[in-house]
Amino acid sequence: MSDIKLAKELEQKYKIDLRERFIVFSTNVFRYIATLPHRIEYEVFRIQISKSATSMGANYEEAQNSSLKEFAQRVKIALREGRETEYWFKVLHRMNIGDQDQLANLSKEINELCLILGKILFKVNKKISSS
Repeated sequence: MSDIKLAKELEQKYKIDLRERFIVFSTNVFRYIATLPHRIEYEVFRIQISKSATSMGANYEEAQNSSLKEFAQRVKIALREGRETEYWFKVLHRMNIGDQDQLANLSKEINELCLILGKILFKVNKKISSS
């Protein structure tokens, strides 16, 4: 099975359009970042979150039309970026910075996206091992 077919099969099985979901997530992250106070010490959050959150979707997009091993590598990078984004969200939550309802929704979504990527990576690695 080609990489594209595998990704499409997973999307159909779980009734998701993962590529679109990453775009929606990225735009929602930028909306959240806009709620952060405009103080120099919060710039690190804006920069790090915008990079890690959008990198997830970019890596998943780049994974399309790749070999199976390249696909797995890109999904692994996307998952790693997702975990970094989760970290930054936890720090912001503890500091009670920005719109907390929006942050809670983003935290839930990043958790789900990481679970989906983990499942995809597991299946792809299983397929690589058996070939």
